[in-house]
This record gives sequence, structure tokens and C-alpha cells, in this order.
Amino acid sequence: MGMLITGKTERGWFGANAAPITAEEALELNYPELEGLIVKGIEKDSPAEQSGLKINDVITQFNKMPITNLAILRRKLLALAPGQEIHLTLFRDGESFEITSILARKKTEEEIETKPAS
Repeated sequence: MGMLITGKTERGWFGANAAPITAEEALELNYPELEGLIVKGIEKDSPAEQSGLKINDVITQFNKMPITNLAILRRKLLALAPGQEIHLTLFRDGESFEITSILARKKTEEEIETKPAS
């Protein structure tokens, strides 16, 4: 729901941390380029984890467009709402492939704290 209905902005949440790949990391991962973002962290129970994203995956494309800058990827993700589908092209173990994920709404601290124990 948009801001006009709920009174607040809802942004899609993917749940991964990434950084520009360095020459050393590219060499270590046998990645032939110097452009892309290397995954540094994945939040538990996030869309990133559910889609199969792994630490040290290299993100090369977002929705079929090359990604060369972390700020651009962040801006593109912030423009999307929960429930929207994204496509990432990744490099892992010498191969490029695509994953699809559905962005979620990140739970607030209050929602996490009041979660019933199972």
C-alpha cells in the first residue's frame, strides 16, 4: 500500500548486504570482471536467503541491467514495494545464472519483539 493509504512509505526489503568487488576478491573467486557487487551478508529469513543467495556471490545484473554501483542498486531497490518481483544475475563457482525473488516488508523492532514464541 502506498503512502496515501497508510500514511507511510513501504519499501521492499531484500535482506542482503553487498559491496563493490575488489581486484583481490575477483581473483580469488575466479571472476573475470572488476564490475559487480560481492555479497557480504544475508539476513535470516529474508527474501535474499529464501532465493538461495550466498555469501561471496557476485551480483552482476539487477532486472537485466548491469550493476556497477552500489548506490544505484540501493536506489533501485528502495523504489520498489513489498511484493514486487526482482531478478538478479549472479556469478558463483565459475558460472553466471539468474535468481528471482519477491521483496518483502521488513518487520519493525516492535513486531519482532512481540512475535509469539513457538
